[in-house]
Amino acid sequence: RTLETNNPKEDNSARSAVMVQIDNLRKQFGGYRRYATDADSVAFFAGIDRLWAAADQLERDVGAVETVVEGSEAREMAMVMEQLAIQRQRVTKLRSDLTTSGANTEALAVSVLRGGMADARTRFADDVLAADKGVVDVYWVRLQQADRDIDGLVSEKSRLLNELESQYEIIDTNLSDSNGEAPR
Repeated sequence: RTLETNNPKEDNSARSAVMVQIDNLRKQFGGYRRYATDADSVAFFAGIDRLWAAADQLERDVGAVETVVEGSEAREMAMVMEQLAIQRQRVTKLRSDLTTSGANTEALAVSVLRGGMADARTRFADDVLAADKGVVDVYWVRLQQADRDIDGLVSEKSRLLNELESQYEIIDTNLSDSNGEAPR
């Protein structure tokens, strides 16, 4: 674990350097084997040989695990890259859809605005026409009232003239009777 870094190349080179040092140590230590003549020394070197064998087996196991891990990493990386490519395609499609939707929304907004403006113009024209009709109606009602007032005044004038005429005839008749003249 002390050899691990975030860079696999550095890890491999550090592990290789340690293995070279272990081999050098083994060679140096092998020179001392010939001096081992008593049972304890032979047992010690047998224990050392078992440790070397365990270290060699550990190195082979590490190599096998490393191969499996590298294969798994390669498969995982391929799956991740595949998913990344799929997601990129989805993002590209979403951007395209968004652009299309934006253009469609803009066209719809322009159409609605134009329709709304046309409707507003029509309503405004109808309101102006209704207002003009209202003004005409008011003037028409006033004109009819003025005609009725004039008709009433003409009738009143006629009635007053008739009354005045009849009073004049009465006065003229009374004056003629009192002077002995014939009425005019």
